[in-house]
Amino acid sequence: GRKSTCQKFAVILVGSRKAMFGRVFYNILVKGSQVLIRTFVKSWKEAAKKTQEQRATVKGGDSSIFGGKMRLDEAMKILEVPPKPTQEQIQKQFDHLYAVNDPEKGSSVYLRTKIKNAKERIDEGFKKNEL
Repeated sequence: GRKSTCQKFAVILVGSRKAMFGRVFYNILVKGSQVLIRTFVKSWKEAAKKTQEQRATVKGGDSSIFGGKMRLDEAMKILEVPPKPTQEQIQKQFDHLYAVNDPEKGSSVYLRTKIKNAKERIDEGFKKNEL
């Protein structure tokens, strides 16, 4: 079969007086690589597991962080509207917050997007008679 560069190197050294050094060097190189690869794979799996756990435990916070649909109560908190808001109250709050959080005035696109998504979710709540 095909021999790797390390194996070729070890074969060359085995034929010389430094055969022991060659075998030791080869073993260190191969075993060290195996340990590094196993450690990397284990770390990768742990990180993936932790991410899944975080996604599963997102409760009471921003459910849309991980791509989930924004909850109605979450949207109402973002727009700072009362429990039984009128559409006029919602529109007034939306207009105010949208204007105040203009990226050109130093705010972030993220905040403005959250405000827009909150308004859309509340509008959807009205259509579905959730409010």
